[in-house]
Amino acid sequence: PLQTRAQREREFASDVAHELRTPLAALALQARAAQADPSAERLQQLEHEALRAGRILAQLLDLARAQRSEVDNEPAMVELGGVAAELIAAYAQQAHESGHELSLVQPDTPVTVRVTPMLLELALRNLIANALRHTPAGTQVAVTVWQGPQGCGLSVSDDGQRPGARHP
Repeated sequence: PLQTRAQREREFASDVAHELRTPLAALALQARAAQADPSAERLQQLEHEALRAGRILAQLLDLARAQRSEVDNEPAMVELGGVAAELIAAYAQQAHESGHELSLVQPDTPVTVRVTPMLLELALRNLIANALRHTPAGTQVAVTVWQGPQGCGLSVSDDGQRPGARHP
């Protein structure tokens, strides 16, 4: 148990180093280029790489938190619409600032599943953040809770209003 935990922590530290090596190297290169030519474009690239490294670090810290709290984070019955509504509220300001509309679509009857709550939240948080980051302003991002004969689930999608997007 103690050895296993120490081994997991060493592996996690190794994974963190590996995941951050590339964005930090890119950040250093962009900083050197910006020193030689402090154009708006170079400074924007520098900011982009810094934000990317920050996102990776935040995700890794979330995973570490999830691993550390394994005992407190046993699978439990969770109402998907409630989790989705909380995260939509948490991202409402960011969505407004980036010109996106966030919505929740769910059945009248609550959809409950047995999951590890923190892992569900991390996955949904990542999907919403990516949708807001990688779709243009004016895009509607919908979080949908569904239930049918084959099971139930949660999805995050956009309305496909990207410039140059092809529709069948």
